[in-house]
Amino acid sequence: MAPLPAAGEIRVQKDVVYRTDGAVRLAFDLYLPAKSSGPLPVVIFVNGIGAPWMRGHAQYTGWAQAVTARGLAGITMDSREATVDDDVRAFIAHLTTNAA
Repeated sequence: MAPLPAAGEIRVQKDVVYRTDGAVRLAFDLYLPAKSSGPLPVVIFVNGIGAPWMRGHAQYTGWAQAVTARGLAGITMDSREATVDDDVRAFIAHLTTNAA
């Protein structure tokens, strides 16, 4: 297993809202190599079970950090158990619209 990048080698944008549904706010965290300056390929770690704690789970955040060492962006995201498919579609639509 490869070591994770040092904290100074990663930039993290936390709690970026991608969907609001009534009182429910769904967000994602974006992990970037600290020295990136342009568009990057993105690896999305999908919360396929809709658990509210998944975005911050050490396994998911570790994967998101690990891909930055390879020059990629990593994303962990919220979803809801009953609407995972719709939430993922909304998330992809958000990324498509806001890729810059």
